[in-house]
Amino acid sequence: MTTVADEVRAARNRPSGLPEWENARVSAERLHSFVRQRLDSLAAQMKDEISSAQPSYRFNVVSVSPLIVLPEAIKSLLVQPALADFDQNMSLVLKTEKQSLLSLAQFAVGPRFYGLIGAVMTLSEGMSLIWHSDLFLINYREPTEHAEKRFRPWLEEALAQGLAAWRKTL
Repeated sequence: MTTVADEVRAARNRPSGLPEWENARVSAERLHSFVRQRLDSLAAQMKDEISSAQPSYRFNVVSVSPLIVLPEAIKSLLVQPALADFDQNMSLVLKTEKQSLLSLAQFAVGPRFYGLIGAVMTLSEGMSLIWHSDLFLINYREPTEHAEKRFRPWLEEALAQGLAAWRKTL
C-alpha cells in the first residue's frame, strides 16, 4: 500500500527530462550560491558606506522572488518560463525612504524543462518594475566552469546597472 508521503516523494523525484539536462540545474545552483555570496558582500559594503551616512537606510539579502514584476521582465525578453520546473530567486533589499528589490531570478526556459535555464536581474519598487537586465542563459551542454566564467562579468554589469537605476530613484 502506498502512502501520501510515498507519493509526494515520487513526485519530487520524478525525472524532468534527459539526465544530461540536469547539468544546467547543477550550473544554475552553483551560480546561485555565488550570487548569494556576492549580494551578501554588496549589502555589507552598502551598510558600511551608505548606512553610516544615512542611518535609516538598510540593506540585506533575502530569498524573495520578484514574482509581481518578473512576468513583465520575462515578457519583454521574449522567453517562456517554466517556473514549476526550476525557480530560484535572491534579492538585495534596498530600504531607504521607500523599499526596492534588486533581484536575480533563475528559471527554466520553455514550456517545460529542456536543459535551458535563464537568469534575469530586476529592480522593482512595490509592484512596479523599474529596470531589468538582459537575459543570461545556462544550457546543459556547457561545463559549469565555463558558465561561471561567463556569468561573473554578466552579474557585475547587471549589479552596476541595477544600482545605477536604483540611485536615480533616490
